[in-house]
Amino acid sequence: MPRLIDRERLCKFAEELARRLAEEVADEVAATGVLNLDVTVRRQVLGFGDRLLGRAAEEAAEGHWEDGRACPDCGTELAYKQHRAVTIRSVLTGKPQEVWSRYFTCAGCHTGWLEVRAALGTDTDGFTPALQDVCHVAEVLEPYETAAETLLQKVAGVTVSRTKLHGMCDRAGAVAEQLMEEGRLGDSRLLRSDEVLVVEVDGGMVYMDHEWREAKVGITYPMARGQAASEGRTELPERRCVGVIGSPSDFKKRLYQVVEPWLPKDADGSPQIENRLVVLGDGAPWIRNLVEEIFPGATMILDWYHVAEHVDAAVKEAFPDERQRAWYRTRWVNAMKAGRSNDVLRWIANQSMRANAGSAGQEALAGLHGYLDDRKTLLRYAWARAEGLPIGSGAAESAIKNVVQLRMKRPGMRWEDPGVRRMLALRCAYRTSGGLDSLVAAMTDTTGRTRRRKAA
Repeated sequence: MPRLIDRERLCKFAEELARRLAEEVADEVAATGVLNLDVTVRRQVLGFGDRLLGRAAEEAAEGHWEDGRACPDCGTELAYKQHRAVTIRSVLTGKPQEVWSRYFTCAGCHTGWLEVRAALGTDTDGFTPALQDVCHVAEVLEPYETAAETLLQKVAGVTVSRTKLHGMCDRAGAVAEQLMEEGRLGDSRLLRSDEVLVVEVDGGMVYMDHEWREAKVGITYPMARGQAASEGRTELPERRCVGVIGSPSDFKKRLYQVVEPWLPKDADGSPQIENRLVVLGDGAPWIRNLVEEIFPGATMILDWYHVAEHVDAAVKEAFPDERQRAWYRTRWVNAMKAGRSNDVLRWIANQSMRANAGSAGQEALAGLHGYLDDRKTLLRYAWARAEGLPIGSGAAESAIKNVVQLRMKRPGMRWEDPGVRRMLALRCAYRTSGGLDSLVAAMTDTTGRTRRRKAA
């Protein structure tokens, strides 16, 4: 067990640092004036924090490994070699700070181990987990140069190069992909008896490898039956995002891994899907086929906004009079919301028969009838509203915007594989509740490994 920090010694060190801090602030103000006093104090205080952190890390790490520490790789007892200077970079400034650490070696696998690195969980460049977390947020929000120079340096006062950010993004993206593949990106729990799991699916295009490819994105979140549909729809505090650039077969594996942990199990261990899972989508055949294959018994609902768009387009073409157009649209959409989809299909068929054969209006109405008739089992709006469940896949469309478009579809952006896949995984982690936390936890190395040499 690590020994406690010597409070008296640390306080004396901090007092000396504070005295030097005050002197440095006074000297700088005397030289440059008070116009940027807040900037001066901020920089000096953060530097004070860096130095204090370094001393506290040395104190806390000493003895982090008890005598007889076994090598995490091969189990051989580690031998103390010497004290070494180690660089750490913290969330305070990101600038390198040298601290002293005990250094151990393993005679079995010829690996070196640094105690302070294990105690703080830093990466090989000395970045603490908190600094890694901040860097991940910056790199998923903005391109690397803007993230390094604006978000980190100017806004947060943290110095990290764009090259380091790019490398971190590659490593973190690969880990995020693996966590998403295993269903471990973010938090999950079993549904309560009064809850259902809502799954929304949509797609968006990304330009990669000189062609446009579709990114398939799903978002899941629990909802209590009877909860007003507008309540809790803004934040979705337990949302999980999953995405893939590939085939429906690739996507279904990841979607299943995200959904399955939420579903209570029957006596034989199979997940309870019926009355537990509600899926919203735009009615694309690949989505319907995917749901029927991996979630048999799930309740599927055709996204209301896609239906409304189809109705709007048809009545605009079929009825030139604006008042007539508004009357038919209002009648049809209200009837569908009330659960009278069969009546709506009959009305549309009647209007199509009355229109001039082959006219644009007749073809628009016939097309609308075919679209709705092919998806009539998905028009479950009355049931969903009675249960307090959403009827529109607004969360999925928001996910496409937040996961794909805001970071990956900016002017002039060109992506290559695997960079685009890793960024998609990082964006999913960012939009998943607890996603970045699980990512940083998976990447935090508490072994203290420094290098590995080939055995002699």
